[in-house]
Amino acid sequence: MTIKEVKQWLGRGRFIDGEINILLAERERLFEQATKITKAPKIDNVAEGGGNATERIMIKYTNCTTKIDMRVDELCRVKEEIEAVIDKVEDYKLRNLLRYRYINCQTWEDTAYAMGLSYVHVVHNLHPKALCEVKKLIEENSLSGL
Repeated sequence: MTIKEVKQWLGRGRFIDGEINILLAERERLFEQATKITKAPKIDNVAEGGGNATERIMIKYTNCTTKIDMRVDELCRVKEEIEAVIDKVEDYKLRNLLRYRYINCQTWEDTAYAMGLSYVHVVHNLHPKALCEVKKLIEENSLSGL
């Protein structure tokens, strides 16, 4: 496993988190559409089984909610998997850096601030060390059959 692959493996949670945020914004937009005041639906359209626009929007809203629930479940599973590896990192600074970035989805600036360190030190010194530790742990677990 390369360092790039380790970053991608750790970054899965951030990716899913971003997808969830997009779906939440879409669901909010659908809810606003469904609840805005409009003209009364045409009785003929509803009687023919076509439903009105609000009904169609609420179906989309429900489908979006289902997608969000599925992605949240996936995010929890992925974060548990990532956290299990992070917990095995011995150096507490590296472990905290990995938690801030890959579990809490913080920016590098926020991570550096939370750790009381410079951005450059966190990104150019600690992060590469942390990735090497994770790479080693993943490879050890792969060899042991875990």
